[in-house]
Amino acid sequence: MKKIATTCITLLVFYASLFAQQVDPDNYSPAKPVNTVPGYFYLGLEAGIPGSQLKQNLQSDFGALTPAFSAGFGLNPFGRERESPLLLGIDFSFHTFGRDKTTDPFTDIRYKTSYNKFFIGPVARLYLPIRGKLAVFTEGMAGAHVMNSRIKVDQTIFDNNEEEILIDSENDTSLGYGFGVGLHTRKQDSGKFDLPEAHASLFFRVSYLTGDRSRHIERDSVNIIDDVLTYRTAYSPMGLLQVTVGLILY
Repeated sequence: MKKIATTCITLLVFYASLFAQQVDPDNYSPAKPVNTVPGYFYLGLEAGIPGSQLKQNLQSDFGALTPAFSAGFGLNPFGRERESPLLLGIDFSFHTFGRDKTTDPFTDIRYKTSYNKFFIGPVARLYLPIRGKLAVFTEGMAGAHVMNSRIKVDQTIFDNNEEEILIDSENDTSLGYGFGVGLHTRKQDSGKFDLPEAHASLFFRVSYLTGDRSRHIERDSVNIIDDVLTYRTAYSPMGLLQVTVGLILY
């Protein structure tokens, strides 16, 4: 956790220093209509492209891709005091690699093993000083990869049983960090109100996440014989290219 915290602080200091070099903090007021936003919240659908070793070790059920969704928000660190192209917030993503199924030959009970990856951490987003209808941004993030492998009883074999029966799980947290670029349309405020007006538009982002290796259950290694469970674990790097489309509110 100390390493994760150090990386997060370093990332935020870097983006803050970049912002300080670009503008005079005492007289900063971007000319209209430079496309900055006072804050944002987004929901997105993602397609992940795992790195070669991660792809080999976890073998996604969806071919070369991992389906995912993501969410996040960013706020102006200066509040309402002045506009800022730098926004600080939190980013979250969830990727699934699929499931394995196995049957105990003695009891005929079926089991399923799921393979999922989470990422959560602070993000620093910098809007570029571009005029027009497009807002273009670059961002950096650092936080925690959480690799989650869970073995459960397959609920389809039980009638009227809605409870999850967890047999075993492997959860490993490691340092994750990355960067991304993206864009969305920027609607200008009408000027009828003193406060910033809320807008919504579609957005597109390409990002890359990497970091330390994480432990997980190996694909197709779960074996259950007469209620005795065995499986192998492996370590994989978390390198992942992400393509995101979704809705952003700002």
